[in-house]
Amino acid sequence: MDEREFEKAINERAESEIWNVSMAKRVITRKRMGRRIVAGLASGIAASIALVLTLLLADTGAVYEREGFISAQTLGAYEAAYEKSAAGDPVDEAIGEMISF
Repeated sequence: MDEREFEKAINERAESEIWNVSMAKRVITRKRMGRRIVAGLASGIAASIALVLTLLLADTGAVYEREGFISAQTLGAYEAAYEKSAAGDPVDEAIGEMISF
């Protein structure tokens, strides 16, 4: 392709509406892709920060306090339900100790 043919092809494309629409679509597509990437990265970073803050600020002491309470309730319910039948039976005593552990 010589220089004249090259100039002619460039001028045809510059004057063509199809070429203008095609280039506009490419530009818009690239801009949208850039925005989607930025939005995806921002949402990922925000989710990570939220997760870290939740884990750092969570009150785990309350969980351990309730665990003792639940064990006491379980033991109390077991003793109330099986108090008469478990008197002196070593198997029932072993089960009771396992439950209250």
